[in-house]
Formats: sequence, structure tokens, C-alpha cells
Amino acid sequence: MSFLLATSTVADGNMSFVLGGEKAFQNRNRFLEKNGFPLEYVYAELEHGDVVAVVDKTKKRESIKADALITSAPGMPLIFVTADCFPLVYHDLARNVIALAHLGWKSSELGLAGKVVREMQKLGSQPEDIRAFIGPGIHKESYLIENPAQKNNPAWQEFLAPAEGGRTSVDLIGFNKKVLADAGVREKNIEVSSVDTAVSSEYFSHRRASQTSEPEGRFATVVMLQ
Repeated sequence: MSFLLATSTVADGNMSFVLGGEKAFQNRNRFLEKNGFPLEYVYAELEHGDVVAVVDKTKKRESIKADALITSAPGMPLIFVTADCFPLVYHDLARNVIALAHLGWKSSELGLAGKVVREMQKLGSQPEDIRAFIGPGIHKESYLIENPAQKNNPAWQEFLAPAEGGRTSVDLIGFNKKVLADAGVREKNIEVSSVDTAVSSEYFSHRRASQTSEPEGRFATVVMLQ
């Protein structure tokens, strides 16, 4: 069994119902159809925590409050939207299990990336068989914070660096790669997108929108077993 993965861009339109209403619903359906996904999907309504939900086909067309979705059901897309936080896609084709997680700084600090691996193990996955893809998001060169919440947490120290203007560079990618490795995912099985959403005009960015006059929006990441 294989899996299908797609990430929308600004050209596909805003995918957030909160920010776009009915137009976002239309954008989402067009994007799904264009990339070969059925319109019956499970949508994660993000909690910005470490809630993991295992879903099956009884959950089609449902919105679930969670920060990660896991399924072994073929033909059921998992979807959520982001605009600087990282989408993390997992796939274990040895056991036909996939997952989609949302990595903001809060969910990262709570170890969500590793928690998903442990939940996949309950479905028979072995960490060494899991491949992980960290999608488009804000890179450390752009994630510059004046007073980061992580500054007093020892686990973050190697992923914080001094930056211009007295700010601190926060490396979410490096932190989550370590969390995945600590959970048993092989380093060679972790892939990272080169797209920094804060500087790429092809993707929506909350940070960039707050600094310019461009409209706020969200892009979608969708994954499905097929």
C-alpha cells in the first residue's frame, strides 16, 4: 500500500474556515480534487497541545480537536492547516499506518512528535520503520524572539542561539528531529522541507502577514493511505 501527500500554496487559496469562511471551503475542495483526494476527510481542529487521535472511516467529514491524527484506514485523508508551525507527516508502509501532527512551540515542548511514534507503536509500528517528513514552516533564521518561553528549559538550550537586536533564534526543526530520534526514528528516515514560510511568498505566514499588509491565510497539508 502507498500513501498520497500534498501541500497547498497561496495559489490554491486560503484553506482556513476561520479566516476564509465559505471561500475556504471551496478552495479546500478544489485542492483535494486536483490532487486525487476524496472530499470525505478528517480535519484536525488544533488544540496547541499534545492531543493525539486515532481515527477510522467512521470519522469521515468530522472535525476533531487534536494536535495529531493517526489512521490505518485507506482512502481517508487527514488534513490540517498551518501558516508557520510545522506539519509533520509520518508513514509506516510496513504496517500501513500514517499520521499527521502539528508542531508549534507548545506542542513541540510537550514532545508531541515522540508521542505520535508511541501511539503508532500501539497499532503495530516499529520506530525504525517509520519515516517522517517535516513540511514547510518557519526556520530558525526567521524565528527570532525577544524573550522566548523556552529560555529556561534545559531541553531547549542547544536549539537556542543569540541573534541580532538582542533576540533569540529558536530552532523548532532541530528540537523536533531530536525528539523523533529519541523516540527511535532513524535519522536517515527524517526529511525536512527547505521552505521557510516566513520568507517564501508561495506559502501563507502568520509572522509575515503581521509585519506586512498582505492578507492572513493558512495552507493545507493532506495525507492519505491508498
